[in-house]
Amino acid sequence: MIPVLLIGVCFGFVVLSLKDNKSSKNIPTVATGQSLPKSQSYLEQFQNLIRQGHQPNPWLVTRAVNEAFQNGNWVLAKTISDSYTKPMQTHKRRPIQKEVSKREEEKPAEQIEASEPEQKLLDFKVERTTSPIDGVSNDDWRMFVQASSIESPDFESENSKGMFRQNKKRTLKLGVSVNTPVEQYSAFEGEVVQLLDEGRDIIKQSVAMPIEIDGESLPMTLSGLLAVMRVAGTANAAKWIDSPEERKKFPNTTKVFKLTNGCF
Repeated sequence: MIPVLLIGVCFGFVVLSLKDNKSSKNIPTVATGQSLPKSQSYLEQFQNLIRQGHQPNPWLVTRAVNEAFQNGNWVLAKTISDSYTKPMQTHKRRPIQKEVSKREEEKPAEQIEASEPEQKLLDFKVERTTSPIDGVSNDDWRMFVQASSIESPDFESENSKGMFRQNKKRTLKLGVSVNTPVEQYSAFEGEVVQLLDEGRDIIKQSVAMPIEIDGESLPMTLSGLLAVMRVAGTANAAKWIDSPEERKKFPNTTKVFKLTNGCF
C-alpha cells in the first residue's frame, strides 16, 4: 500500500512541475495580447512596448520600476513611475507676490514709482517658486528652473529675450510681456504647463526611453523633454528625438537637454 501512495505523490509532483514550466516560458502582456520571451528583462519588455506604441500594463510597469531601482538607476525608476502609474495633472498657478518693506510703504508715491523698475529686477527668486506639476516636488522644480535659466534677465538677441531665452514671436503672439524677471518666470511656467497638455503623446512615447547624446546612452526624463519642447517646439522636438543628425544640427537644443535632463 505504501509504495502505491509514494508512486501517486511523485506522479503528482511531476505533473505540477511540467505545468509550471509550460506556463513560465512566456510572460503575457495586456497591452499586445501576445506573449514576450522570458529571456527579456522586465525593463527591456517595457521599453519595447513603448517603442511599438503600446501602453504597458500596471504589472509590467511595477516590475520595470523595481528592476531600474535595483540596477541603481533611480532617475529612470522615478521617471517610469511618475509617467505611467498615475495621470499627469497640474494645479492652479500661484502668483508671485511682491514683498513690500515698511520703508517702501512710507516712501512718497513719486519715489516708489521711480524705483519700481530697479526693484522688479530683485523680485524674482528661484527659492520662492512652487511646482505647477502634480508629483514634482518644489525642490525638483526649482532645480529645473535654475537649469533653464541660462542667460541674465536683460539678455536679448534677434529671436529671443530674457533669462529663459523666450521666443519673441511666441510671446508676442500670446500677448505676454517678458521685460522683468517676474514676467519672464511667469511666461516660463505658463509654457511648461501648456506643453504638458500639447505634448502629452510625445511625453508618453519618449519619457524613460534611452537617447544617445555625445556617444552616451541616457534615459530621457520629463524635465529634459520639456526643455527640448520649449526650445524647439513640439513637432521639432519629435524630430530631434528621432534623429541623431538633428541633435548635431541643433547643438543649443542638445545643450539645454543636457542641463535639464534628470531634474524630474
